[in-house]
Amino acid sequence: MGLIAGAGYPFKGFKYLWGHKKLFRYVAIPFTIDLIVTGLLIYIYVTQLSAFTGYLDSLGELWYLKPLVWVFRVIGYFLLILLFPFILNLCSALIDPVFRGILYSKTREMEGFPEKNYTPGEGIKRLIKGICNEIKKLILYLTLSLILVPLNILPPLYLVLHILLTALFIGWEFITPYLEEKNLGFLRQFFFVLKRFRVVSGFGLSASLLLFIPLLQVLFLSTHTIGGALLSIDMDKS
Repeated sequence: MGLIAGAGYPFKGFKYLWGHKKLFRYVAIPFTIDLIVTGLLIYIYVTQLSAFTGYLDSLGELWYLKPLVWVFRVIGYFLLILLFPFILNLCSALIDPVFRGILYSKTREMEGFPEKNYTPGEGIKRLIKGICNEIKKLILYLTLSLILVPLNILPPLYLVLHILLTALFIGWEFITPYLEEKNLGFLRQFFFVLKRFRVVSGFGLSASLLLFIPLLQVLFLSTHTIGGALLSIDMDKS
């Protein structure tokens, strides 16, 4: 499997979701929760902004207060427009991982590749190990990014290498459940994705481009999870 094949898996994830309606609930439920929590936070923000501008209004008829109130309102609502996608993504980051884990497992199960059942104790150990690996992954990414910095004297080369590095780590992220299922340690995971650099970085390239689309990022995180599950199945088959 090469770069082009890898780039197709995020789109395969979207197509698979569209063709398997029973998976919709695992996307719709967290997305609905995200919207409700985001709406509540926005309501609190708007209420506090109105209370603040109302307080300025109540201070009297001073000539400079009226335009000041309007300035605060314009700035406040402009910030709201800018912050909305970030608030939604933050809610998604806190709420959705459990549902995406279920989505990954259900996809593999529907394709005849059920995951092993774990005891609560084993599940906790896997969770702790996963968190430690994520921290190591972040440190490794930052370290490799710093190593590339001297190449900034050749901007085109630096840009290409940094894009490929980022794509590799994004692709790695979406097949992490598969690697953990195989009980691979951190270094073995790294060498595994390096050995399959083209397909993993291809996945990461198209996945990252789709994640740049505002508001739809939450949906694409779910379809990318399905794409990662489909890629893991094809890796098992090969």
